[in-house]
Amino acid sequence: MFSASIFPLLISVYAERTAINEEIRALLLLEEAVNHYKADLPVSDRKVDGVLIGKEEVDEDLLRFCARWIGRNGRDYERCFFASK
Repeated sequence: MFSASIFPLLISVYAERTAINEEIRALLLLEEAVNHYKADLPVSDRKVDGVLIGKEEVDEDLLRFCARWIGRNGRDYERCFFASK
């Protein structure tokens, strides 16, 4: 009976740990996109491992880079960085 109550809890904790690892991966991809932009390398919208990296112009010299994905825990995530030259 003890294991029957602990098993669902462990599954939930594992899903959250996986979601945190996915967020770290997405933030690294986002940082890479910003670094490419700052180094004057071509940056385009792309999807890597289920993470959509996009950019949009906020002002003349300010861009917003956003990463969007659905985590293994079923939640939608979006994280954004701003960059200027």
